[in-house]
Amino acid sequence: MFWKEKKENFMGQYKIDQDLCVNLIKFYKKQKNKKPGVLGDGIVNESTKKSIDYTVDADDFIKHKIIKEYFEELSFCLNKYKKKYFYSDEGQKSYTLEGANIQKYKPGEGFYNWHYENNGTMNTSGRRHLVFMTYLNNVRDGGTNFFYQNLTTKAKTGSTLIWPAAWTHTHRGQISKKQDKYIITGWWWYV
Repeated sequence: MFWKEKKENFMGQYKIDQDLCVNLIKFYKKQKNKKPGVLGDGIVNESTKKSIDYTVDADDFIKHKIIKEYFEELSFCLNKYKKKYFYSDEGQKSYTLEGANIQKYKPGEGFYNWHYENNGTMNTSGRRHLVFMTYLNNVRDGGTNFFYQNLTTKAKTGSTLIWPAAWTHTHRGQISKKQDKYIITGWWWYV
């Protein structure tokens, strides 16, 4: 090997307030328009991903204080990420929040297959730059496996991850056999 391998994985791990996470689960449970989780192409395929999702929309930012509070805290996380990985921001086109989903996975459910968030095939997917995910509850065996990083993150209430949307961060859910798992996840994409 011509260079010494560095252990950098270009992932940021941050903390969101635990009470906020508990209140996001309560918010999720009250929503009536939850749907089966879809893949990047908008198709439900429960052999690949099985969840019940609530899509956070622009009205939620106006109507629900809890949504606004979460994204304010998330913006602090993003700023820390951009400070450490300044070329994720410097020299990039402008990017903004694309959207978010609050997802519930019952025991045995999850995103089973290896995947990444920017596969370049769809208008939205191809524009994704960074991914965020916050675990809303503790799940002993329900984290996330990252293929190339040889890493499994733990699902701990408030633990918030930010990573590049590209193939370098291929991942899948760690499927819990005993517990429900709640997350909020989404993307920043190029304007």
